[in-house]
Amino acid sequence: MVLYFYVDAEMISCFNESTEIGNFDEFLTKYNTSLMELGDQLKYVFFPASTACKHYCTYFNQFLKCFPVRNRQRLLSERDVGFENEKVVFLFQSDFRHAIDMKNWNNFYFKYRDIADLVITKARKQGKVDVQIVSNNGKVFPNFKERDIHSSKEEYKQKHMNSPISQSKNQGTMLKNRPPRLVRTHQSDLANIDTSHSRNPAETKNENTSSRTNSATSSRKDYLNTSIPSANVTCTEKYRSSEFGSAKSSVPRVTCNSTKLETAQATHENIVLDPKKCTQNTLRSDSYQDTEKKIILPRNTSNSHHEICNDVQSYPGKHYDKNTSSNFVFNFEIDEHPVPITPTSPKQNYEKTYKDGDSNQTGGICEIEHSENVVESFEVLENNKKTEYFFNVINELRCDLQPEDVPCYRSRSKEHITNGMADFKNDMYSLKRETEERVEDVEKSEQQIRINGKGRLSSIQHDTEEIDDSTFKKKLQEQSERNKIELEKKKQERMNKKRKFEDEIRKLKNELIERFNMIMSCIALKRKFDIQEDYWKDWIHGCRQNISKLLNHCHQFVYDVNSHSYGLRESKNVDFNELELEITNLLGFTMMTYNAMEDSFAKLKELERMFPDASFVRVFQKCIADTAKIILEIYDSFGVLSLNPNESNYQILQDKLQFLQPSTIHSTSDLHRICNEHEFSPVYQNIEFPSISNSSPVYVSEISE
Repeated sequence: MVLYFYVDAEMISCFNESTEIGNFDEFLTKYNTSLMELGDQLKYVFFPASTACKHYCTYFNQFLKCFPVRNRQRLLSERDVGFENEKVVFLFQSDFRHAIDMKNWNNFYFKYRDIADLVITKARKQGKVDVQIVSNNGKVFPNFKERDIHSSKEEYKQKHMNSPISQSKNQGTMLKNRPPRLVRTHQSDLANIDTSHSRNPAETKNENTSSRTNSATSSRKDYLNTSIPSANVTCTEKYRSSEFGSAKSSVPRVTCNSTKLETAQATHENIVLDPKKCTQNTLRSDSYQDTEKKIILPRNTSNSHHEICNDVQSYPGKHYDKNTSSNFVFNFEIDEHPVPITPTSPKQNYEKTYKDGDSNQTGGICEIEHSENVVESFEVLENNKKTEYFFNVINELRCDLQPEDVPCYRSRSKEHITNGMADFKNDMYSLKRETEERVEDVEKSEQQIRINGKGRLSSIQHDTEEIDDSTFKKKLQEQSERNKIELEKKKQERMNKKRKFEDEIRKLKNELIERFNMIMSCIALKRKFDIQEDYWKDWIHGCRQNISKLLNHCHQFVYDVNSHSYGLRESKNVDFNELELEITNLLGFTMMTYNAMEDSFAKLKELERMFPDASFVRVFQKCIADTAKIILEIYDSFGVLSLNPNESNYQILQDKLQFLQPSTIHSTSDLHRICNEHEFSPVYQNIEFPSISNSSPVYVSEISE
């Protein structure tokens, strides 16, 4: 079953409010059950290269419960996560603790966003969990990265639509020259730009983050990331004076005050920085005080103290059209020397202009304006090597900060649009002319082919008219007749083959039906035989039961005679009256068994007349007749013993009893074995049941009475 989970704006807002107050009880009250279900379902997602990332949701929920109370011990042990996952899990725990302590989830979000998107994608493909990200306007995205990209584009369109900024372009022009003390400081500030404002689920409103945190958590890579919107930040960085060559010089301090940076995508398109100042103030300066140097990048407006030369060309940008870009404006002020600037004497200003690129391209202007005293101090402190060094450094910095090519909309000037339309019309005209020439060439070649074909066809017709048609028609008719006869033969052969094939198919079908009927008959007979076999088993058991009862009475009589009369060895110890009574009872029971055997034999005779081919019936008759013969012999022995009770007659009776066994009646397995013999013995033919002879002593005694 697929679990559907939605990260909506209400959930993100609740998380942000909990982050501000530093307590996530309200968030856990609303979403604890959902997060636990999500974590349990993610455990069943298969990851071939990782086993810890799918548990991040469960860890996240557990950490939220523990960290608001400042629980600093390890929340999970090696037993809980496994030895191979311990390092990954506790790194996740460390990042989680840092985000809660600083109340800033930006770095945590961008560090684990790709992992979360991977888990979402795997879970969706395997049909376990379907996580959807819902934006503020109700749009649904498959993962966090798609949501961030769409949000950045929407924010850019809303902020720059119908704005003066949309009419300007960043031409990528940077400073060509800079004093030595500015290089390291400016690079540090650029590296420490903080992207604290983002559209992730953990947006924070804390704007008082220290410069140490900003330096540790941001980089120029983050600044150039198109999915990270930038915000107004305050960056402060200090360096030791020894890094700038003088142990006695003051420590410069650079402060960027409320410099508005748009998103990285906007930086690539249109950037005009507000004319707010970035001032470097000296602290505890001994040699330089009240010094001010102003470095101004060109802009469209004029300054009351300095005029910008508008007719000077600048070098073009690297990755985009120079004609469509406006001036990049950035004011930089430095308090470095005690000599003040005189704003009323612009003629004394020192101006430098650097030009790069073609003369027909216009762009930004780089000017350095300062007083004569500042120029003299620079001439004393700087030499040609330092100037070349800073020139190279600024060029490298400019190349690093060049905006990348991104697919975005750019405002075009009228001149550029006119030139573009003219070029397009020229290209289309040349393409049209080339197409017309190609069409004319094709038509000429087709016409030439048509003319050549007509000539060849006329020559063929002329040659054909000269041939006599009579012989050809005669041969054609003969050939047609032969083909017709041959076709009839082939058709007849095909019909014969088809008829023969149909007969064979019909025969095979009939044989299959007969075989199927035979198999079904065999199955029915086998089933019927099994039923009859069970019946015969019961019948055999009844016959054996009668013989077993007779044997039990006889053995009991023998036991009593041996115990009390000592085997009739001494007549004085024999009670002849009791002995005669016992023999009389045994004679009656023996005759009952004999009669039961006779009834069974009569039934078998009747079955033999009904089924003359049933061989097992004759086998049964033979074993019953043999058993009845032994019973008659035992009956005669009892009669002799009753007339003359002595030891010899008693011994004869015991010998006869040894031949009577229940196994003399064959079992069904014995019947199978005997009936399956190839040569059926003739002893099973014409079997008669034994009868009591007239010479029997019992019979004679009964008649005499």
